[in-house]
Amino acid sequence: EATIVEIEGSYKGMGKDGRMTEAKPNFKLLGAILNDGGDIFIKLIGPKATVEASKPAFEKLVESFK
Repeated sequence: EATIVEIEGSYKGMGKDGRMTEAKPNFKLLGAILNDGGDIFIKLIGPKATVEASKPAFEKLVESFK
């Protein structure tokens, strides 16, 4: 069983030094939480168009855990 999340908006991540980066508009996150005897967390974050183009591969990855 998997819980899937899709979120769109501005992304503010952490830089290499641990500080928050500037907000980046038009980003998307695909996330999955899989319960397979222990929780597995998968996430894909990037520009919206890039993540949408990668969504079929993300879904295939999630399915491979079932």
